Amino acid sequence: MNSNAFDKPNLPSEPLRDLTKEELSAYEEDGATVVRGVLPSPWISYMRELIEEILTDPPPTALDQNLDGTARFFNATFIWHFNKKMRHYSLSSPLPQIAAQVMRSKSARLFDDQLLVKEPGTPARVPWHTDVAYWPFAGTQAISLWVPFDEVGPDNGVVEYVRGSHKLGGMFKGIPFTDREDEKKSQQEMFNSWGAGDYPEVPRDIESDRYERLTWELAPGDLILHHPAVIHGSKANSSTTKRRRAVATRYGGDDLRFMGSRNGATATMFDMISSTVGPVGLADGDPLSGRYFPLAWPRGPAHQT
Repeated sequence: MNSNAFDKPNLPSEPLRDLTKEELSAYEEDGATVVRGVLPSPWISYMRELIEEILTDPPPTALDQNLDGTARFFNATFIWHFNKKMRHYSLSSPLPQIAAQVMRSKSARLFDDQLLVKEPGTPARVPWHTDVAYWPFAGTQAISLWVPFDEVGPDNGVVEYVRGSHKLGGMFKGIPFTDREDEKKSQQEMFNSWGAGDYPEVPRDIESDRYERLTWELAPGDLILHHPAVIHGSKANSSTTKRRRAVATRYGGDDLRFMGSRNGATATMFDMISSTVGPVGLADGDPLSGRYFPLAWPRGPAHQT
């Protein structure tokens, strides 16, 4: 990618407001909640411009579906390893401070980002799943902050959450995130190879009245607090005019420990970029540190982007 050097803009590092006790309680009780009006508008403009750059010049971790038509679904992870502009957003925006507060942690370390773009008319949906089953960690302090850069609602692929499902344990069978048969097969084989295919399946009746689902209409500046063990998914973008650009940024807190040997999860998360970035360099049980897990909060002299 062409963003290895850039002049860092002087953008706000503080959220527009503090999170309320009610928002923190809703996250802990439900596994997901919306927080409105916290991301300053300069970051929205910054990220919209950056997303277009990434779509034009994707990182090697990109999975780009539906390229044979106009209904594109773009999915890329670990972008911050390859793009200093994304690293700047993940480390210098208000997100790390929010993550530490929600995790009730003294620190927040970046470990992943994911750009998900559903263009108008894409039939692609993300099936019901949890995140924690794919992650090589032990501990409780981890969070995703799902930030939209368009207005998002039921017609253009807003994320849905199963209320309280983070209390079910989170370790469900790995599911391919593609509708293309060749990619679906290779992804399933990968999950099976490290044991994620042996977990129980997400309940088949997840869309029945037995479970309550949460979803919200969102505007740029809002974000979703997203527990790693909550069951979630998203539908197609059925709109003919509205895009859905969003970034999920993930942080770990004080108690998170690396568990690279757990079901071979390192292969699925880090080996795909180790040839470029280098080895993780941590043993099982080590606290997060090093190039894969930079300190995002608190900020100080050692904080570099």
